[in-house]
Amino acid sequence: MWTVTGEGGIAVLNLARKLKNFIFTDDNVNDENDEFDTQEEIKNDTKIFSDYQSGTANVSENDKTIIREPLRKKEVRLRVLTQNGIEKEIVIDSVETNIGRQKSNEIVLNDKSVSRVHAQLINKKYYYKIRDLSSTNGSYVNGKAIKEQKLVDGDKIKLGKTTLEFSLDG
Repeated sequence: MWTVTGEGGIAVLNLARKLKNFIFTDDNVNDENDEFDTQEEIKNDTKIFSDYQSGTANVSENDKTIIREPLRKKEVRLRVLTQNGIEKEIVIDSVETNIGRQKSNEIVLNDKSVSRVHAQLINKKYYYKIRDLSSTNGSYVNGKAIKEQKLVDGDKIKLGKTTLEFSLDG
């Protein structure tokens, strides 16, 4: 909820009214705290976002309510791929999962081109992202070098010579 004061308050209020009919996509999520700029209600660990002016949390054709379930209700997997197919399938169930050559990682890769602690998978409740941890050979998603990137179902992650496939099984 906003409190608007001062000369700029009217402009902010007009902007808020224009945004009332805004349709949310994953790009509208604030990465830092996973919040939307709207009213929200939580029922059984599902956030229900509703139009601020109507204040409703009912799904109907008349309002702009969106219901999104957290990812933990889906099974998230990383598949280690080889030229012959899938070598190993790993279920991801923690908030942060370290990947690397070192035995203390949650996912240990036997690949000398992978750093000891190479990358980290991070559960952001509504999506996962991968972060490169200053590895020597870098991290790649779908062939593109990344420092940090949001993951979607089917993304191919390359760490050293190892290729992993990110999978959301509902």
